[in-house]
Amino acid sequence: MFRFILLHIIFLAALAAMVCTSGTAEKEKIVASVNGAPIAAAELRKEVAGYGKNNPITRHTVDDQLKVMIEQRLLIQEAVKLGLNEDPKFAATIKTYWEQTLIRQSIRHG
Repeated sequence: MFRFILLHIIFLAALAAMVCTSGTAEKEKIVASVNGAPIAAAELRKEVAGYGKNNPITRHTVDDQLKVMIEQRLLIQEAVKLGLNEDPKFAATIKTYWEQTLIRQSIRHG
């Protein structure tokens, strides 16, 4: 059951990533790679835009956000390497988050 849920979550995440990154060549531009895990220009731009809602966006902001994203990738890679993604508690947490997100989106849509 755990693997079934995990596979579905991975499939949905991959599908969302494909939908979010399909489009222009600029969206496919890679600004950094962390042990083979790419960070796309569009992904960085989206993160910086979220930051800029209440603050002016500067080159320093972009550099800082890229550093944060690189650190996140490294931490995720280390957690996977340690097998933390195989923990049943992790799968349960993801399942709960996924369900809550679906409910929230359904309410917003309707």
